[in-house]
Amino acid sequence: MPDDAFLLRTAMGALTGGYGSILPASHPTSPGAVSMGFHTAPFALEYDPRSGDFGLGFFGVTLEAGAYLVRDAELPAGWACFMCNLGPGAGATAASFAPGDGFHVRAYLEPLGLWLVAQTGAFEGFFLDLAARTLRIDFAPALAAPAAPGGAHAAKPFSALRLKVAKPGAGRPGSGWALRDAAGAPVPVVRGAFQFAPNSNDGEGTAVTLTWQD
Repeated sequence: MPDDAFLLRTAMGALTGGYGSILPASHPTSPGAVSMGFHTAPFALEYDPRSGDFGLGFFGVTLEAGAYLVRDAELPAGWACFMCNLGPGAGATAASFAPGDGFHVRAYLEPLGLWLVAQTGAFEGFFLDLAARTLRIDFAPALAAPAAPGGAHAAKPFSALRLKVAKPGAGRPGSGWALRDAAGAPVPVVRGAFQFAPNSNDGEGTAVTLTWQD
């Protein structure tokens, strides 16, 4: 990833523009439809009446949406979170954040040049401690949607959680990635991704810890 944060801000503007173009079901002219874009000129401030290239743009959202955590020297806290929510108490070498995109299955951590993908399950939150060389990853509870509002949940939709760890930022620190479960046991790599069992208690998430070497 380049060190110029302006490039990331520009990319995020393009990537998230499609979210603001989805018309609500209560819209008087095109209920439930999508728009090509929202006109932000002061004399307009309205959705374009045509769908146009929205489909192609939203396809790009599905490919690139994720939580992007970066350190930005221009900000007082030193951290910026794109498509995610930065937790309180961020320090010079530690920060917590929760995904805020539409999928919750991808995360990029700029200080490490690290790209994480949940091949099964969904991310619920992260706590990064650069000094301790640890990243705690919380997965959301592994429950299928209920058959009816207020009804009982179905069985877990998968028997194992899978986390793929890649490092596209080769110039960033970090190597020798290892994952441990909540009990401290090492997690094996199966077919190119860490694979582990979800929490056996329905309704509770699963926590694992990623460690690395310089």
